[in-house]
Amino acid sequence: MKKIFLYVLGAILAMVLTIITLGSFLPEKHTATVSKEINAPISKVWKTISNFSDFGRWRTDLQRVKVLNDLSWRETNAWDDSVTFKIVEISKAKKMVVKIMDKDLPFGGQWSYQLDSLDINKTRLSITENGEIYNWAFRFMARYIFGYTMTMDAFIGHLEKELKQQLP
Repeated sequence: MKKIFLYVLGAILAMVLTIITLGSFLPEKHTATVSKEINAPISKVWKTISNFSDFGRWRTDLQRVKVLNDLSWRETNAWDDSVTFKIVEISKAKKMVVKIMDKDLPFGGQWSYQLDSLDINKTRLSITENGEIYNWAFRFMARYIFGYTMTMDAFIGHLEKELKQQLP
């Protein structure tokens, strides 16, 4: 029995050391892009993604959104974690860059939203994340468990659902 316990303990320690080693060697910065053709006109997609005060209504991953000013807001998710965002670049109906403003989080960075009209009722939305993950454990989980695109994929999924509900 003692031998089995030592083998299990050794296996757990080996896993932890592997996670620490892999996470420590991963770069702090990463870039990931998600691109999706959306069945909606560019004006409707732009209006929905740039109206951050309405995010809490259609994004089911949020508890609430508090508007701080014309360019900044704070999102609180289902786990009661809050993140402050600010629009740092905007080209109406084409591009928007949003940056995480909090300095005390284990991550940071920005998303660039790029919209391209494919036809009158179809838009390509590309989101590029230039992210930073400061904690080795979070770097490991983002790279090997969740993937760098998980949050962007979820955002686009919520967006598509909202745009379908807006159809006449």
